[in-house]
Amino acid sequence: MAEPELRVLVVDDERFFREAIRDTLSEAGIDCQALASGDPALEAARDPAVGVVVLDVGLGERGGIDLLRRLRAERPAVRVIVLSAHTDHELVLEALRLDASDYLAKPLHDEELVLAVRRALAGFDVESSWQRLRERLRRLEARLAKLSGPELFASGGVDVEGFAKAVAEAVGDVLDAGKTSVMLLDPDGMELRVVAATGCPLGAEQMDPVPAGEGVAGVVSALGEALLVEDVYSDPRFADRVLRDRYESSSLVAVPLRSDGRALGALCATDASGGAPLGEDDLVLLRILAIPVASVLARAAEEEESGVPEAEVAGVDIGEPEAGAVGAELGMLEEGTAEPPGDEAWGQPAEPGPAVAELVDAV
Repeated sequence: MAEPELRVLVVDDERFFREAIRDTLSEAGIDCQALASGDPALEAARDPAVGVVVLDVGLGERGGIDLLRRLRAERPAVRVIVLSAHTDHELVLEALRLDASDYLAKPLHDEELVLAVRRALAGFDVESSWQRLRERLRRLEARLAKLSGPELFASGGVDVEGFAKAVAEAVGDVLDAGKTSVMLLDPDGMELRVVAATGCPLGAEQMDPVPAGEGVAGVVSALGEALLVEDVYSDPRFADRVLRDRYESSSLVAVPLRSDGRALGALCATDASGGAPLGEDDLVLLRILAIPVASVLARAAEEEESGVPEAEVAGVDIGEPEAGAVGAELGMLEEGTAEPPGDEAWGQPAEPGPAVAELVDAV
């Protein structure tokens, strides 16, 4: 989902300061709105694009403190920088007790103001990003639980088409992606066929197979490497392999489905909600999801090849990844690329374990 550009709200009943602050921030390239009183300011602050409020703590009769309390109740993540005159010491202390993030003394120094606002905007952006990631991890946890549901396993075996459909829907939900696909290699390993997809007017059975090593999915499956492509039409690896206007957005992510070194296929997603480009977080979340998916599909392939029901081959149900498997992937958010954990990182309980839940609570 595309995130709105952050904006600063200035609240000061003194016109000189209000307009001076607005002009200084605007000249520094910071989007800014200036208001003179509490009620209109509170209404404006409900806009999720407002990340910082610059508030005159001496606004009216304790209006600054009252507004701060209301902001904390309705938008606790918003950063509030209080402004004070030299006589406002008690009000400043009360504002800090109410978790104001910073304070500046009047008269203001332009550079000090800009630095404080930029620091507050950066802090709000980081916290907002973690909150978004936390919510997506909760959705991932819920989807992992659904992927272990008994309705996807018929007579101890795997309903591959039903499972793939659930996976494609899970990818779209967790990544907020309009188009997703689950592609599996045929038995001779020459082509990938679409087993399930979302966001496409054609059914999976109507979609053309992709030769191994061709297109994004073919390359990902053949190399066993996850890819984040910012612009598939200008990327020299794919510019001449992808039909123009095939995607609403040119950004996509794809990860291989592999088990014990065996290539099984690929998971793909594109057309993020709101037209925003897909990013590293999306790639990491997709890689986490791919681990149990590959494990189940490998068991299904083993069942088909041996003719023995999957329950007898593997003797276990799909579980949830141990914390190490999830942690290794999420480490990429801060430390860069990491190799995906192997199947041995997966636990074997019949019901999903607590690993993702514990991770969500820790974020």
